Amino acid sequence: MEDGDVNGKRKINYVKHNFLHLTSILVEKKISSEDVTTQLVDTRSRLETKKEVRERYLELLRQAKSMKDILAVHDVINGVQEEMDAAAGRIAYLGHSAAFSTINLKFYQVLDATVKDDPTPTFWHKLKDSVNEGWNWMSSFVLGLTSIWPLVLLGGLGWMIVRRRLRYIPRKTPPPAARG
Repeated sequence: MEDGDVNGKRKINYVKHNFLHLTSILVEKKISSEDVTTQLVDTRSRLETKKEVRERYLELLRQAKSMKDILAVHDVINGVQEEMDAAAGRIAYLGHSAAFSTINLKFYQVLDATVKDDPTPTFWHKLKDSVNEGWNWMSSFVLGLTSIWPLVLLGGLGWMIVRRRLRYIPRKTPPPAARG
């Protein structure tokens, strides 16, 4: 995209059955898809397995005799429950992903078709840039001097006062030369 463009990016989530309507208004499009069905089936299968494992540990918990055994089995059950919760969250996410689709839209509008991206500037372009930089430097210099005018004024007054005082200091005249 060039300097003469307006551009942007958007992420659009939409219901799958609106896909053809949304893509019909695009000039250029690249379509890709990801099938999450196998991930969904695999995660559901793992969740069912975790439920069975938890039931076995609950049975072991009912049979536990000592506090040490109860705590050990309870820790394992907590770990299995966390894995089940994560799998249930993943199933919900995949179900949402299957129901909705996402479009990553990048768009631009050309404002000025005469703008070119010229990587090598010409002599005249360099000359114009040099004149502009010189002018900018000169204006910065003048503005800098203008901003320190109180110091220049005080310096000038001080110099004038010192010169006047030096005028009124009596000068020693050399003694007349001795005649011989």
